[in-house]
Amino acid sequence: MNYSINRKFSQFFSKHKLTLIRILFLVIITLAGIVVFVPLLTTAIFGDDWQLLWIAKSFVNSRGTFLPTVANSYLLEVLTFYLMPRIFGYASLPYYALSFVLRIFVSFTLFWFLKKRNLSDIAAFFGGLLFMVSPVGLEATIMMRNFDSYLGMILLLVTLDITIRLDNVKKSISIIILSILELLINTIRSPGFFIAIFFTLTAKILLPGTRNKKIILFTLISICATFLLVGNSALFGGQLQNLSIRNFPFSTSLFALNYDFFIGENFSTIYTSDS
Repeated sequence: MNYSINRKFSQFFSKHKLTLIRILFLVIITLAGIVVFVPLLTTAIFGDDWQLLWIAKSFVNSRGTFLPTVANSYLLEVLTFYLMPRIFGYASLPYYALSFVLRIFVSFTLFWFLKKRNLSDIAAFFGGLLFMVSPVGLEATIMMRNFDSYLGMILLLVTLDITIRLDNVKKSISIIILSILELLINTIRSPGFFIAIFFTLTAKILLPGTRNKKIILFTLISICATFLLVGNSALFGGQLQNLSIRNFPFSTSLFALNYDFFIGENFSTIYTSDS
């Protein structure tokens, strides 16, 4: 009987060896994250997280008339931070757990993305592991109100994969839908998403031998139009206009957009003072 059980186990392992190894890699990534972030999960709510809890409650209770400029730019955060206190109160663990679980899913998605680029399992594993334990995106875990940044990163990796393989209308529509989701889920931090997709699509158009360039061009125009339309709407709460990008040449506007969001200093002030 023991021989029969061992034989069946051996057959099962041989058949599913690769899948089991990949599951093991994902378990190791998760355990590594737990080791690194467990001390953080016991930290009290502080700083901007309290501010957002207050904004969320005030915005909903006032039926959107209180601080709409701020709240419209962080709709998912506002909705989440309105509902969570009603379920969990103000104990910090559920809030940090939400952000931490999403960080795990980003690592898993990065593992999947690297595998799709024909990297080996071990290379994809180290990519996911390094993200999990590195300071990259750490602020989104420390300040759990930024949990939507992790959702944005997942959407970015999925959209990049489809963009790289873009060759038909179905994939083009998928990219446009995912771009709209990015705007709704991670509104104020979405410029980085659109810049990455913009340059990937542009590279595909410029590369010799690329087929279906009309579909790629249609996708490029569509996501640019979507971003510009939403960028001038209430969703951005006027924050995009603070860059004064409409008063700059296109090349300067693109640089300003990157400078403000990635450096954290208002480029329009520097540009005006130097002009």
